[in-house]
Amino acid sequence: MPKVSEDYKEKRKTEILDVARKVFIEKGFEFTTMTDIVEASGLSRGGVYKYFSSTDEMFWAITDEHDRRYEEKINKLLDESDTAWNALMLFLNYSESTILESRLGFGIVQYEYAVNSCRKKDRSQYLTTRFNGVVKK
Repeated sequence: MPKVSEDYKEKRKTEILDVARKVFIEKGFEFTTMTDIVEASGLSRGGVYKYFSSTDEMFWAITDEHDRRYEEKINKLLDESDTAWNALMLFLNYSESTILESRLGFGIVQYEYAVNSCRKKDRSQYLTTRFNGVVKK
């Protein structure tokens, strides 16, 4: 069996997450199943489960990537601005344009996840860990 490169694996994971993101936005997180994502991806069931065992795991990966890109954007704005105020204004303009551009986009999925997950033990632990991580930064 040929060995699959790390680049290939990362590309495949990204492709799956792109599909999952679209399905989550279209159907909502709670109504999306792994079968929905498998069907939308065009991959085999094993091809998706090889990378992700649940929709929660996909949600977490999408959210982590979103956070990474957002932090990268903020740091870039801070580096390029002569004052914190200018950086804040650029950030608000950027945020406004991305919100308007994508309508509600993935933000509504994150909101749904938070509201529906606060009483589910494994999900509430994830939300608490995320919150604590953000507060400490």
